[in-house]
Amino acid sequence: MDRTVRCIWLGVPLLALAGAAAQLITPSAWLAWALPANASIWESQKACLWPIILYWAAIYFTQPTARQAPGAWWLACTASIVTATTVFALLHYFAVHALALAGKALPFFLLIAAITTAQALAAHLWVRSGSPHPARPLTALGLISALYATLAYLPPNLPWWQP
Repeated sequence: MDRTVRCIWLGVPLLALAGAAAQLITPSAWLAWALPANASIWESQKACLWPIILYWAAIYFTQPTARQAPGAWWLACTASIVTATTVFALLHYFAVHALALAGKALPFFLLIAAITTAQALAAHLWVRSGSPHPARPLTALGLISALYATLAYLPPNLPWWQP
């Protein structure tokens, strides 16, 4: 297993801790773009998004193989982010509405499951993807980040954003 794949797997417990910390912090208004501001599912997904972005940036700057294959890095990073936020939302709705689970610990378990799934897919893509052109994943990552930051300050009046 190459060093970058080991770093990707090392990210699971580190990202889970960072996400848990993000869920516990009550942010001020100027940090609402990065930290969950309330208990809505949309806000809770930020506990996946920003730690993953920071962790993958650290992988890029510390692992020479990531800089040698920027397309594979962008693809794995973007897949990790999209997978973590999607799995988190799907598991949340399944746990709350199908299984009628509730409690303060539920988001932490969902976060661990989402991050583990996301990093597993990212490791697989890192090994198998070769070096695709980074334009598409970079564009997707930019749009996702802009969407989260914008909707933190201008949330619509829909159930997805309600605590």
